Amino acid sequence: MTPIVNEGWVIERYIKAASLWADVIIIADQNSTDDGRRIAESYDNVIVIDNPHNDYHEVGMREILYAEARKIIAPKKVLFSIDADEIISGNFADSAEWKEILDLPPGSVIRMPWANLNPDMKTHSGGIVTHCGFVDDGKSMLTGGIMHSVRTPWPNYEIVIFESRELRLLHYAHVNPDRIAAKVRWYSAYEKIARSRFGLATWRQYNNYSANTSFPILPEWFAHYNEKGVDITSVKYSYDYSHDYRVLEYLDKHGAAYFRKCDIWSKDWVAFATEKKENPQRFADPRTKLDKLAYKYATSTLNRYPSRIKLIGRRIADTLFKALGY
Repeated sequence: MTPIVNEGWVIERYIKAASLWADVIIIADQNSTDDGRRIAESYDNVIVIDNPHNDYHEVGMREILYAEARKIIAPKKVLFSIDADEIISGNFADSAEWKEILDLPPGSVIRMPWANLNPDMKTHSGGIVTHCGFVDDGKSMLTGGIMHSVRTPWPNYEIVIFESRELRLLHYAHVNPDRIAAKVRWYSAYEKIARSRFGLATWRQYNNYSANTSFPILPEWFAHYNEKGVDITSVKYSYDYSHDYRVLEYLDKHGAAYFRKCDIWSKDWVAFATEKKENPQRFADPRTKLDKLAYKYATSTLNRYPSRIKLIGRRIADTLFKALGY
């Protein structure tokens, strides 16, 4: 079960890979303007439905998917709630864990670690453990809010929580640095609008990837897909990202000054808005020297293992910047 907005760059790989372990794929499309929806609708095992939300809403978009899945009549349903830039590692094919997952009782929650793939497709940076699967009990509902909510229901009775040790969610978000930069700009703007969050703590939440250590990709993660003729290593690049169009609409509605302390200014919004909006000069970078200094400082703190002296200095500087509104 997958929500999409302009995922044409990756949707075909996702469908071909998921078809090796899923009987039915359900996709909720939120007004895509690329060929992602058309590609999805060309597959017989894919159900495409509409996501009517005008903006991002984590629980709302996944509730739609669970409701559609529950229309399917089956003696047992193991539901995976993942994104189009994620696939389950290919070692599912001969993994004892996969058999355990299929035998879990209703109400069970499945957790898998991300493997954030690097652009070289030879290494990954590890990643958080994600609630990605649920053995449907037909009644439990999602809880949470508009951003970063748990993807699975959490029953109000004693359940099995299955922690995967062998399987990974292969995450393609970082294989295209330009696309992830656009997504981070959108996150920064939407955090300000939706949750009034901005500043250094928010910046670090979305920019800690480069501080992670790289690990080699295990051959078995790709092998089964390669054997089945699924290309899971090439990257389809695009340089016209829906995230930037969303941010431009936010700028149009709220004004550039509203986002002065948000990390969205790596983009030349005046140039981007030209021929899209009237008076594009109103989208000029409004940041002060102090605003720029704050994020230059934040970039310097990405070292994952700072010395004791640097850590003390960082705490002092963080306190100072927080007092100044960052």
